[in-house]
Amino acid sequence: MENKVVLSKNSNSDEIKAYFLEVSRLSKSNEEFPVDLDDVWPLVYERKDNAVKSLIKDFIQGIDYQLIRQKADQPTGSKYVNKYFITSSCLEFFIARKIRTVFEIYRQVFHKAVINLSLPNFEDPVEAALTWAEQYKEKQLALQKIEEDKPKVEYYNEMVENRDYFTISSIAIELKVTAASLNKFLLDTGGFTKKFSIIIADDEHKSWQCDVPYYQTKKDGTKYVMASLVRWSKKGRENIIKLWKSNNQKQENDVELY
Repeated sequence: MENKVVLSKNSNSDEIKAYFLEVSRLSKSNEEFPVDLDDVWPLVYERKDNAVKSLIKDFIQGIDYQLIRQKADQPTGSKYVNKYFITSSCLEFFIARKIRTVFEIYRQVFHKAVINLSLPNFEDPVEAALTWAEQYKEKQLALQKIEEDKPKVEYYNEMVENRDYFTISSIAIELKVTAASLNKFLLDTGGFTKKFSIIIADDEHKSWQCDVPYYQTKKDGTKYVMASLVRWSKKGRENIIKLWKSNNQKQENDVELY
């Protein structure tokens, strides 16, 4: 998001809310990492390097944040700098929840919820009380069910059904393993090599991967391609999962033979 507003501990409520509203708008337009870390770290941290260390330590690259090497023009000449962009959910836990007043504004923007209850017959106190009790019980059970199913529904919709590409971390989460162990498994399997911490498929497995343009949004709303990222295609995700499960099944069968 190209935004000249940089939030700080001195930012007022209107400035913070306006920024969060813009983040919300970009999130709804499928911008995966709508928040520039440079815009928000001063809300909580005294130094940017401390914010970056905390981000790398507590969150997952490719899922919670994206690292981009960006060319920066300076009086002494151009050089490349690390730019970090984070998701709206990462913004919540990394920044907003650490300051009560900031989180209250975040909650107003992102956590809107409306609960409607029909009115009982107030002419009959007993009916009114029973109706309220029954509706309250039904509402609580419905909310409980929604909360229980929410992670599964959100994960499948956002991470599988509505996506054309995947990170190795998101596939690893499906398999309940670490990204590092899944990367090692692919390298050991053959057909893949490692280049600058990224797994690259050979020609035989080329369809397993795809190049994904990373867009930035200018203030006027237009988008431009900042970089191209290597991601796993739908076919790649499906084959990796099959390959992993097949290998685990083979290991279990080998154990049974002994």
